[in-house]
Amino acid sequence: DMQYAQQGHSPQNSTEQDRELRHQIRRLSHHPAIVMWDGCNECHVIMNTSTGIYASFVMTVVAQEDRSRVVWPSCPASGWTGGVNTLTSIPNGKPLTTPVGGPRFETHGPYDWGSGFPAINGHQGENDPLNPLIPLSSLGGEPVGVDKPNVFASEFGCTVMSSFESMSPTLDQAHWGIHGGEPVGPNNPMMQRNHPCDNIIVGYFGNSSDLGQVGVKVFQKNLWQCMIGQALNMKQRIEVRRSKNQFGIIVWQFNEIWPTGGWGSIEYGTTGWTSGQVVGGRWKPLQYWFSKTIYTDVMATCSPSTVAGNLTCFVANDGARPFTGTLAISTVVFATGVVRSIASQELNMPAGAGVKQWFTLPTSPIDGASEILHAVVQSTAGKTVNDNWIPLTSPKNMKLAAATVTFAVASAAGIDGTIAVTVSANYFALYVTLTTLAQGRFSDNAFCMPPGNITLSFLPFDGFELAELRSSLRIEHAAMYVSPVV
Repeated sequence: DMQYAQQGHSPQNSTEQDRELRHQIRRLSHHPAIVMWDGCNECHVIMNTSTGIYASFVMTVVAQEDRSRVVWPSCPASGWTGGVNTLTSIPNGKPLTTPVGGPRFETHGPYDWGSGFPAINGHQGENDPLNPLIPLSSLGGEPVGVDKPNVFASEFGCTVMSSFESMSPTLDQAHWGIHGGEPVGPNNPMMQRNHPCDNIIVGYFGNSSDLGQVGVKVFQKNLWQCMIGQALNMKQRIEVRRSKNQFGIIVWQFNEIWPTGGWGSIEYGTTGWTSGQVVGGRWKPLQYWFSKTIYTDVMATCSPSTVAGNLTCFVANDGARPFTGTLAISTVVFATGVVRSIASQELNMPAGAGVKQWFTLPTSPIDGASEILHAVVQSTAGKTVNDNWIPLTSPKNMKLAAATVTFAVASAAGIDGTIAVTVSANYFALYVTLTTLAQGRFSDNAFCMPPGNITLSFLPFDGFELAELRSSLRIEHAAMYVSPVV
């Protein structure tokens, strides 16, 4: 976005602002992280209105200075009618013009705000209680393909906090709690932490009786529940979006700018000032899920059909190449770890984006309180390209086994420089999450684990110390924080 805002901070076509724009574009245009230039945030540029100056002046100057990048009128926008290549939106030297009417095919929202506690950005009463959106609903239902009407979702999100390791160093121990351990008022530091998380915790995990408590264990519990709640919320929303003709699915936001209640999938990442942080930001559960399933080019998911006893499943190929392989659908029983195969489907999909393959699978009833769906897509070469655990109810309704989950850290790095971490579980364990103060990240996290052993890798960053990994590593999973029945 350019350096403007509405409500008194809109642009003026002046020599001074012309020079400032040119200076900033020249200063930043070499940066490889910049993909496009945008006129303004949430001002909807329309010619011959008060926002038309963004096209006639602001973005015209930008296009003159950098003709190698995409330009866009505003966010959201209705696009251009002139001045750009209509396929790429790269400037063509002609005057920039926008539609004078018509739909905004780019969208912002919805935003699942945290509420339930009067933090500085607490939306009291909104989304309270939060709809967990489980199981999936409203899948598909529209023509798909790049030649069909489509939507670019450029901003939406769900409130979240960060791990105990990130949050606790910024608080006195007396305030180690979601509600800060103080009465509501100016002395409560958690009221200053932007967004609360009560409704998200309650929506996915139920009982809220300990939200006012303080201490290491309860703070760890509530922060973990908040992060898993965000991950589940965004997973459900994005899987529905990927069933439709939506080609841009960009979330708000990537990283936190301080340890607070924010929107990020990655924690605050500045080290050397505030202890407990990982350089570049510790990955939250949602970021791991982005990598493993939500944003993979080929993705599969399912939902109970409107016809009793059936599953409706789809596979999306948004990659640039054709895909052939198989989709395997199964369930795992929480109490026993028994795997029940439901179906195996051959996949033969042209290159994306927007390619979908749908299936209706007959199956015996699936009790989401006692078992979970598992969809795995493998290529013909045998590579797993999507691994999606699909809950059919919220964790608060699940009858989980009282799993014991342990870990063992290798005594030295492997030949590739990573550290092996072996995780063991005696029962099925839901959303197993490893957290450490060590610099680096895990190869997988917040995963579902049938009984047995798996080995992960810890990928070290600058400043990594093996002793710190071994001494600070801890593990969490859902059965620690709900009422297991086995």
